[in-house]
Amino acid sequence: MTSDKEENSLLFLFFILWPQFHLWPPFHLLLLVFIARLTDCTFAILFQIKMTPTIPTLFTESKPKRADITGSIDQAFSSDGSYMSYLLGAIGAGTIAAIGSVSPVSNTLQFLFAPQVHTDLGGTPIAIVGNASNTFGEFSCVKIDITSFQLFPIISAKDSVSALPHGAAPFPADILIGTDWADFPEDLHGALVPNFFFIYFGQLVPCGDIRDDDVKVQMLRLG
Repeated sequence: MTSDKEENSLLFLFFILWPQFHLWPPFHLLLLVFIARLTDCTFAILFQIKMTPTIPTLFTESKPKRADITGSIDQAFSSDGSYMSYLLGAIGAGTIAAIGSVSPVSNTLQFLFAPQVHTDLGGTPIAIVGNASNTFGEFSCVKIDITSFQLFPIISAKDSVSALPHGAAPFPADILIGTDWADFPEDLHGALVPNFFFIYFGQLVPCGDIRDDDVKVQMLRLG
């Protein structure tokens, strides 16, 4: 027989922990109830078990990954090449968790998490502000001026480059005369790409030197 106090405590414990019950072995459930009854600390056990495992430690994991996020060219750069408009719209909609770039000094990846648009008194965007850390509870404010977001040229023998916004068809041979590519055996393609990229919620954040093969694999997994 159990007292009214014990029954109320166990009933409260059952309803609060119900979403986790199907994940627990029966022995653990019986042990939890036994300890709670002996020590009369049902609520202490409840909050220690209920709250700790369900709180994400990384900002990028604070929302589930959307099924429609595939890392396509449109999602990475925008379909019409208006990169800044796409970036500001994505931040306003809360669909991206971080902005990444490559440090020009060390070639390592660096990020701004939880981006927010900072505007002047007239409402014109002048900067992106956020956190340098992806971990909840760690704060280090970062600001990137809007003018720092630029396009840079890339040249590649891969014809997929031409499919990028601001991509160019194979360069005519006459404009390559006098360059290091004049005698290149394959057609060369060019494009203008932004010096930043997005991390969507639920994606793994790549870390390290962009020249490292493992980091390149991590970047490929983004899409």
